[in-house]
Amino acid sequence: MDGGTVWNVNVKDAVDKCLEVVDDEAHVVLDVAITEFISLDELSETGKSYDNFGRKRAIRKYYKTMNDVAEFARSRPNVNYRHFFKPSVELGGARAELDFRNETTWKFQEIGRADAKAALESANQTQPLYSFG
Repeated sequence: MDGGTVWNVNVKDAVDKCLEVVDDEAHVVLDVAITEFISLDELSETGKSYDNFGRKRAIRKYYKTMNDVAEFARSRPNVNYRHFFKPSVELGGARAELDFRNETTWKFQEIGRADAKAALESANQTQPLYSFG
């Protein structure tokens, strides 16, 4: 990707394009940043039917997003998956993401900078930030 930023990038094609330049997957470095807040808290008990329906949707959304990346990573285990991070707080959903006023986008930038800084500071130099195995 050569430092590029793309929304819903086809990771397979990105790695294949890198392999046109280098001859070994181990020389391909991939950073993954999910721009949507996803979280899955552990529950000690279930609630009413409507609550359970909402929980089912939250579980599906979480694993759909995470599995998109994890499935690819398992198919290319020799790629260097250097960093993986996602927003640490709720960003306000689709409506806020389509609000391009400065006060909205600036808040997103501050959250992104703090999350990236935390990810880079906590990265172990010998292990990837996130294990997809």
